[in-house]
Amino acid sequence: MAREIHSNFLALTHNLMVLLRRQLETEARAREEKVERKQEAAMEIRESRAKARGGKVAFIHSLMPIAVQLTAQFIRALRNGIIVGMRWLAAVEILRGAMKAYL
Repeated sequence: MAREIHSNFLALTHNLMVLLRRQLETEARAREEKVERKQEAAMEIRESRAKARGGKVAFIHSLMPIAVQLTAQFIRALRNGIIVGMRWLAAVEILRGAMKAYL
């Protein structure tokens, strides 16, 4: 029972962070650029391997949204902002920096 509650709490926390990230993307124009670049590079590798075999990557793969992947920097910046009671606008600037490039 306790493990199930713990698992549910972790899933809830993760989903709330994903929703916050989505809100940051739409309202504050802050995107997980590191993750996007990494996924674009992975797609280019898949395409070149498929081309070398005489095939191509399925069209559906290009339509898939960015995987729900939260970077450690995003999580740390969010956690630190909560711990110190940082004001939202200041926290957004820190999160924007964390989401752009490795610090």
